[in-house]
Amino acid sequence: MWEQSKVVFVTLNIPGSNNNTLLWTGSFDNPTAQNQKVTERTSADIRWLESAFNMAKETHARAVVISIQADM
Repeated sequence: MWEQSKVVFVTLNIPGSNNNTLLWTGSFDNPTAQNQKVTERTSADIRWLESAFNMAKETHARAVVISIQADM
């Protein structure tokens, strides 16, 4: 996260495959671990996004740019 020219930029970790909620297969098949990772990552993303908007409010930013990268 950073602020430049009165704009707050924030990146989020949201992997492709529907936030990595498509079932893992093969040697990676572990629904419990997968659900835990999705829950923890999503919670962290929400906290990070809230922090970005708090920063924007504190700095009187004109905009917030949210960036993610994934093979949607």
